[in-house]
Amino acid sequence: MVNDVYRFDQLLELKQTHLSLSQRMAQLLNYVKNDSTSRWRTFDYKGKIIGAQEYLGGVYGSEKDAVKNADYGAMWMLATITGDSVLLRTRLPQALNFKLAQQHTANDFFKGAAAGQYYLYQSKRFTEEWGLIQNR
Repeated sequence: MVNDVYRFDQLLELKQTHLSLSQRMAQLLNYVKNDSTSRWRTFDYKGKIIGAQEYLGGVYGSEKDAVKNADYGAMWMLATITGDSVLLRTRLPQALNFKLAQQHTANDFFKGAAAGQYYLYQSKRFTEEWGLIQNR
């Protein structure tokens, strides 16, 4: 199915990569570390600095203030491979704080579940794209 629909078996023939893997990794590292290209933002949330990327898509109830994280694995990999201090000392701890802050903490059935994948920084709450709003 994957070969029939997506031509997965022909992927490498179709790809026209002009950069080496090392060059692409360096570009990714520069992208992640640069606040303007990565759209990285930080916020004080209950006494912890959380970090996330601006989300430009629509989120129910937002005032164009939604942020989220998606690429923890890439950030960790780049930090580990390169030993980059910006990622190790700044981005990764802020991303970890974001993940911890987005957990539902009430002692009920949902304890430990995500309270929402998006943080709306103006109203200081986590929510979902379609409007399942979790007040904390």
